[in-house]
Amino acid sequence: MIPRIDDRIKAIATGGFRVEVYDEDGELVAKQCKEAGDMILSNFEALLNGLLHGAGFASSGSAAIALFDTTNTNYNFNQIDFSKCSAEAAENDDSYGIQVGSGSTQPAFNDYKLGNQIKNDVLQYGACTYQDFGSPPNVKPGCSRKFTNNGSSNVSVSEIGLVVLIEGTQPGGNTGSCKCLMMHDVISTISVPAGGILNVEYFFNLNPSTS
Repeated sequence: MIPRIDDRIKAIATGGFRVEVYDEDGELVAKQCKEAGDMILSNFEALLNGLLHGAGFASSGSAAIALFDTTNTNYNFNQIDFSKCSAEAAENDDSYGIQVGSGSTQPAFNDYKLGNQIKNDVLQYGACTYQDFGSPPNVKPGCSRKFTNNGSSNVSVSEIGLVVLIEGTQPGGNTGSCKCLMMHDVISTISVPAGGILNVEYFFNLNPSTS
């Protein structure tokens, strides 16, 4: 049987995640995992277009790469400086890296932010760190982040996302930067108990059919 086109694409790359909740005693109380998540977004497609087609992707003098930040502001780039791009947000910085929220709307391709982000004053954001969760050829480059509930009430989480800091050269030669949502998933609602920790891992699952 000849595989469908979308099946072939899934055999090359998907986006996945792992979510774990621990109570105040460090006991695992909930876990969700998907090797293929809901949505890799238009911002990621724009980066791929730039990588594959470079400045040739521009037409009529427009920039090669058009991105939208988490306020839905458009940023145009002629060149991306990958040495300054990162998802490794510092502790307490909830503006990029892995984010969590309480929204329930199914992700759409042009999403630019979470439906309802849970901020650092509700769940304390730990540092977001790079990690490869696989091994060649099934590599899974991604990030992990811990969220601590320092409050006295449970916190419900129903969505996760990955926001990346992008920096590059814009039309006219100026340097610009923006924080762009790359992946967005709605999960079954989980409760992070008071004193508990939520651990989220996000990864791009490359060559999953070889695992």
